[in-house]
Amino acid sequence: MRRKKRRRIIICHQVRFLTCVYEKKEEAKNNHMSPEEFMKQVETDAKERTEQRIERQKIADKYRAIGQKAYENKEYEKALVEYDKAIEEVRDQPILYTSRAQTLLRLGLYDQVLPDSDKALRLDKGNLYAHLYKAHAMHCMGDEIEAEAYIEELKAKYPNSVNIIDNYAAHFEEDFEELS
Repeated sequence: MRRKKRRRIIICHQVRFLTCVYEKKEEAKNNHMSPEEFMKQVETDAKERTEQRIERQKIADKYRAIGQKAYENKEYEKALVEYDKAIEEVRDQPILYTSRAQTLLRLGLYDQVLPDSDKALRLDKGNLYAHLYKAHAMHCMGDEIEAEAYIEELKAKYPNSVNIIDNYAAHFEEDFEELS
């Protein structure tokens, strides 16, 4: 009697398993797309992502414009908030990171300038201002020797911009004293 009961239980489990397998196969058949349908879906998704990207860029541009206006009016805290909002919308624009780094310099938050400068440089290796803000922050954090060495590297890397680099570096001390 026990054997028959065990067999029934085993058979029931096997039937349930086979039923599940069959149902999954049917589900897969029903969800199968032709290659044309699949490509059409991919194109639709790409268009939607592009439209969303354009919309996010417009929003980021508005925040950036508000941030620039606030910066010009020496409302650095407000500018920082607006640049943060812009970066939340679009994370791959080096200008947003350099603008925020410049604002952070004005607020005396030097340790936060370095990550923004580095991010801007990862997005645009030739971003001279990201380099300058980085050197400025290093100088203001007490790494004057390292900052000077970095400035010399920049002069070698950007020989056509030596005057810009020298003029900017000449104001490190003045800016530091002004903010202190």
